[in-house]
Amino acid sequence: MQKASLLCSSNPISSPPTYLHTCRPLTVPIRIRFSPSLFAFSSLRFPLNRLHGQRHGFSPLHSTATEEMVEASKNVSSFVEIGYISSVHGLQGEICIKPNTDFPELRFCKAGRRWLKQQVSGKETIKEVELVEGREHHGKKSWILSFSGIETVDQARQLVGSTLLAEEEDRPHLEEGEFYTRDLVGMRVILKETGEVVGTVVNVFNSGANDLLHVMLKSAEPMPNGSEELSSLAEAGDSGPLVWVPFVKEIVPNVDMNRREMLITPPTGLLELNVRSDERSKKERRQLEWKERKRFQKRLIAAKKKLSEMEQQHVFHGFRFGEKSQASLLADQIVSVNSKLLQQALENVEIASKRWTITESLTGTKLVRNRLRISEKRFTPSTSEEKLGTNFTLQEKALQLISKGKVAVVLDMSDHKNRGKEYDLILSSSTSRENSETSSLQMLLCDDERFVKAEYRSSMPLVLISLANEIISMKKLFSSSNYFGFDPEKVCNGERYISKSSSLLLGLVNEKESEIGIQIFEHSEDVEEGFGMVFSIDTMKKLTRQIHKLQFYAIAKPNSHVELVEKKWVHVEPSSPNSYEFYSTIFSCINACSLDKLCVMEITE
Repeated sequence: MQKASLLCSSNPISSPPTYLHTCRPLTVPIRIRFSPSLFAFSSLRFPLNRLHGQRHGFSPLHSTATEEMVEASKNVSSFVEIGYISSVHGLQGEICIKPNTDFPELRFCKAGRRWLKQQVSGKETIKEVELVEGREHHGKKSWILSFSGIETVDQARQLVGSTLLAEEEDRPHLEEGEFYTRDLVGMRVILKETGEVVGTVVNVFNSGANDLLHVMLKSAEPMPNGSEELSSLAEAGDSGPLVWVPFVKEIVPNVDMNRREMLITPPTGLLELNVRSDERSKKERRQLEWKERKRFQKRLIAAKKKLSEMEQQHVFHGFRFGEKSQASLLADQIVSVNSKLLQQALENVEIASKRWTITESLTGTKLVRNRLRISEKRFTPSTSEEKLGTNFTLQEKALQLISKGKVAVVLDMSDHKNRGKEYDLILSSSTSRENSETSSLQMLLCDDERFVKAEYRSSMPLVLISLANEIISMKKLFSSSNYFGFDPEKVCNGERYISKSSSLLLGLVNEKESEIGIQIFEHSEDVEEGFGMVFSIDTMKKLTRQIHKLQFYAIAKPNSHVELVEKKWVHVEPSSPNSYEFYSTIFSCINACSLDKLCVMEITE
């Protein structure tokens, strides 16, 4: 069991922090007392342990017969605080003192020299006094003391607010494994596993169950655990942030008093606790929160107005019922609604009653001039130059773009459930697995013949568009597979690109300076099976500004809900469709592109 000894409170005698001392085991609660004399950064007073009333020479200037005073800046390190004079008691010059020790009998009952720390003429001074006697004031958690030469109420009143001191040399010898808290302050804190310096102990506090080390993190270097948050905070100031470290054997196994350092083995995340990422003051944070609430209220009012104009007032009925948190969640959802997109979808309810196929969407592509017809036998990433012939330059251009990081791959893994099929017919055997989505993705990414080769993956961003309930499994798959050769920072979770990928299409788009490239299989039974598209960044930006060019289709579906029946909420499972789900096919983006900026690659048998 690791122990610390407490001889003085956290109230400094001089400008530097006065360090704490205790000889109690850290696992035993130490009583905490508060005092108005403490500085703002430390509001705790700690109890004292058993002390011996030995006399030590303080200075030739001091004598028990004369009460001379010296400035507190002289020899202040020779004292520790043992109590605070709070009030006058009776008419005989007695005073009441709030103890700062677990053994007040040793300090307040035994007569002898004591010292008072006072403010005199704006200066902090130390005055020697002679303790005559002392007794406990039952029920008041204080002690009644009388000093030599203090015999009237007026004399005693001048001592109120002073701090009673004892000599630091009057400390008992500690057993092995015990430490005075004051000796711990200023020690370096080092990670035992790596030997890297974490910071410095600036104070010690008692939390009830055990003592806590207040550690100031090292500001000049990054945190040993690699935390960017703590590193940036430490670099923001001259001293770095403060964190708490429990002073227990499991976390602080080694304390070297000679080298003034301690080794710690903190659990993961301990050093990040209680570190504020926002360095603004509490007033500034409250003002910012108030402004954000006002801004949110304005956005909510505007969103409600737009929904009312679209005759969607039924959404507001949810505010009549439920808890405050549920109303807040509904408000967040209303604010997040894209009103323009919703308006576009509502206008297409009657127009698009069924899902468009690629054949219907590409009726105009027959007029496209930029066309390339290629045999399916040549349609593989590893096709030789002899088979590709003049088209080999297209593949070379595509690989150059990929190696320079000019290309990003988007994998849409959410649409297969709506279509009732897997990503590719070749992968259909994996449907019997518990998680066919992740297994199919794994097979695809591991197949260099059907996907981007491994040597180009580190420089290529990958965007995954997946269902919300599949994101966690996707993250686990990538993490366990070392991200399949992709740079982890370039993998965006967000999941359709899983058909056979062709660098020829990318090279064709680059050569023709097209905005959109389309790949189709001419004689496939399922036209969408081998469908693929390439977009330029400018085209993607333009699509976000031309939402009206997108075509939506509505599917009527039953949607479970709750109804209030006779003051009770009843869960309803409708037997017929009672709602619409809106979809927008990727093919409709062709409407936003002119035919001369479109290129098509047809794969023939």
